[in-house]
Amino acid sequence: MRHIRRLSRHEQLWVEEIICQLCTCHGVSVRDEEYRSIAWAAFFTAFRQFRPLSSPGFWPYVYGQIGSAILVEKQLRQDRVYRLLSLDVPAAPDSDETFLNRLPTHHGDFTNGVLLWDFLSRLPEKQFHLAIRLAGGDDLEEARSTLGMTEQELCQTVDDLRRALLLYTAI
Repeated sequence: MRHIRRLSRHEQLWVEEIICQLCTCHGVSVRDEEYRSIAWAAFFTAFRQFRPLSSPGFWPYVYGQIGSAILVEKQLRQDRVYRLLSLDVPAAPDSDETFLNRLPTHHGDFTNGVLLWDFLSRLPEKQFHLAIRLAGGDDLEEARSTLGMTEQELCQTVDDLRRALLLYTAI
């Protein structure tokens, strides 16, 4: 069996930089330890399969493998979260309007937007920040990762936000 050499500090920094770039590129938090672990696992898999490091094709290969691993994990999490809870469901049984459509956009009725943002700003911090992320175009997984929530916290916050939006529409 061949001995695998240890990475130099410089090579470790290169991998860290690649992970940071790809996390940012794919809209997930650089501080999310689960994504970082998956990225490092992808690196070591590539490191074992494609050698040597000095080869011209090694770093582009690693970049692609880490990027693919992050995307696969993001999609798995996204699917799991959307199956659990989604704001893309009808707000009322007799309505086609979804909760997500009720969040303000960057255009539209100014007065209603101001009123809704005022209402949202009075909600608990997690609900308010989630509403901001979703209104800004993040999907649930991106918002979860950026806000540093667990899946359970995200589900609870989305459920609380859904109830708050129901109360808002009753006003």
